[in-house]
Amino acid sequence: FLLHLAYEACNNQQKKVFLYSAEQSTDQVVNRLALRYCGFNAYNLVLGFNKFKNMQLWDEFCLTAEHWQLIINDTPQIDVSKISAEMNALKDQKPDLIMVDYLQLLRCKQERSREQEVAAISRMLKAVARSVHVPLVVAVQLNREAEKEENPFRKMAMVRESGAIEADADKLIVLDVPDNDDKLRVTVAKHRNGPCDIHNVTFDKSRQWI
Repeated sequence: FLLHLAYEACNNQQKKVFLYSAEQSTDQVVNRLALRYCGFNAYNLVLGFNKFKNMQLWDEFCLTAEHWQLIINDTPQIDVSKISAEMNALKDQKPDLIMVDYLQLLRCKQERSREQEVAAISRMLKAVARSVHVPLVVAVQLNREAEKEENPFRKMAMVRESGAIEADADKLIVLDVPDNDDKLRVTVAKHRNGPCDIHNVTFDKSRQWI
């Protein structure tokens, strides 16, 4: 979902995006974006994306991506203080959108317990967004109990390792695919300045894109 947002922002709206990818390497992110651009099946990543068999499309992607303002930081377990320092140092060169994939892979050395650490990370990310006045989208994991819960509005209380994320977020969106459908259920479970609602969007499982 985050890569879909990044793709739309960079390719269709010419926005500057900072992506902190603690889960995937830069190569993995670029390959997934290439699959999205070229319209290939996501299993190409498993079987091996042969750029030579699809050289024309690959060349088109490379030429297009050269003009994207996408900066990827794939430092594993990056400390949230480094994100804060980097964003505050940009000043006039700040991005249009900041994305983090995902919160539970970040670190904050100041706190002792894991719950306190995740809560501190959540607070610091909110402070970053407010200080630089840039939208910040953060992916988070839900706990296993969320798989059994059918009501998507109740799932927002099942964020793994901390309830502080629910309290800090201005908007909280829950994503799930009910009944193995080809629809992705997008639930706006919290909206500090607007309505909450449920939207169903087409989900292409073979390409893992909406």
